[in-house]
Amino acid sequence: MAENEKRIKTHRIRCLSKMKMFLLAITCAFVSKTLSGSYMNSMLTQIERQFNIPTSLVGFINGSFEIGNLLLIIFVSYFGTKLHRPILIGVGCVVMGLGCFLQSLPHFLMERYEYESTVSVSGNLSSNSFLCMENGTQIIRPTEDPSECVKEVKSLMWMYVLVGNIIRGIGETPIMPLGISYIEDFAKSENSPLYIGFVETGAIIGPLFGLSLASFCANVYVDTGSVNTDDLTITPNDTRWVGAWWFGFLICAGVNVLTAIPFFFLPKWLPKEGLKNNADIIKNDKEEKQREEVKKKKDGITKDFLPFMKSLLCNPVYMLFILISIIQFNAFVNMFTFMPKYLEQQHGKSASDVIFLIVAGITTTYKGCIKPEEKSLGVGLHTFCTRVFAGIPAPIYFGALVDSTCLHWGTLKCGESGACRIYDSANFRYIYLGLPAALRGLSYIPAFLILNILKNRHLPGENASSGTILTEAKTTKKENECKDMDQNSKVLNDNELKTKL
Repeated sequence: MAENEKRIKTHRIRCLSKMKMFLLAITCAFVSKTLSGSYMNSMLTQIERQFNIPTSLVGFINGSFEIGNLLLIIFVSYFGTKLHRPILIGVGCVVMGLGCFLQSLPHFLMERYEYESTVSVSGNLSSNSFLCMENGTQIIRPTEDPSECVKEVKSLMWMYVLVGNIIRGIGETPIMPLGISYIEDFAKSENSPLYIGFVETGAIIGPLFGLSLASFCANVYVDTGSVNTDDLTITPNDTRWVGAWWFGFLICAGVNVLTAIPFFFLPKWLPKEGLKNNADIIKNDKEEKQREEVKKKKDGITKDFLPFMKSLLCNPVYMLFILISIIQFNAFVNMFTFMPKYLEQQHGKSASDVIFLIVAGITTTYKGCIKPEEKSLGVGLHTFCTRVFAGIPAPIYFGALVDSTCLHWGTLKCGESGACRIYDSANFRYIYLGLPAALRGLSYIPAFLILNILKNRHLPGENASSGTILTEAKTTKKENECKDMDQNSKVLNDNELKTKL
């Protein structure tokens, strides 16, 4: 008996250590995924200059991450909890590393970066035969004879960055939902918020490392090691400068792959913290519970899905909340994505300095706008809508608006227009600050509608408690009245008896 108790205690300690191992591993995974994401956002300007592409195309490349995420999110949401969650998370980290490596690959396949000699360091247009002004319009002339010009190979190299970002989005999909569900399934209910707090801390630390890495790489010339940097005629303050954007992606790839290793050694299940049962009983209970859940889902997938979806779509508060989220997320994505470009163009800072000055991120939870049984579907629908109508299109249309403020376009060898070198600062400022402000102001309309709907509505708990109090008050009043009537009747009966006597 003593040996059996000792064995159970040893097993519980071992499982407790595995929970702590998983907590450490998933926190590192959150650090690595947010490190890669923040680095990608900070390098958009460098990628635009490297491949000589317009800002609208850069916005599409940035939004491709959401496309990759959406491709797999339904599969992960439905099948993820039935499979080996730690291994799925580990595979996701490896896939993210593969995507980051693919994003850095163009640097090794392209020729050295060549910059024009028509834009001065201060950002003013140079006066030479390359650029002339006719009727106030800029006319850009190629430096080579078009008949002898061959289209550059690097013109489509940005596709590697696009595909790599999609793959990175696919790999990121299982990390958050499966990691959080694993903690909630096997941690004590009182410990679960603390563990999730540790994980969210990793999501805050990751961007700090990512932005610091981006600041360092943006200050290093893209072809460092291949060219003599002393012979360069441009500095990091120049709009033609391109930093070593590829180097940071290699670091992100390595970090993501290293983060994946611990997940392949973690079990599919763990005994829930605080239980005294041995491993076999817990395993059998867990398997039986999973079989019941699978059966319920198979039986009720057609019966529950459509009614829940109809209930959500007919819920005015929920639909207005989705509308607010889409509008607000459009404003946030636009400002965050193009903040480095804006600060660089408006204040004349180098890309390295601009990236170092950024910190950003707010996480808000909402309880109560839907019913508990509709929660998972409601969160999934909310995530889907914000990504489809904000995360993907916002960088594209905002990038096109930014392109409309361009004053001087860079040129390729064949005379084709490349990336924008100089923007109209005033119009750029109006678009960058004005459009998000207008979107945020527009979001107040559905917000006021929600307030109007909820004005006379109370939470179920509040209704129950208030109703209970009211019922108790009525009951007490009735009991007092009954007592008074009994006393009065007794007094009357005594008086009548005395009169008769």
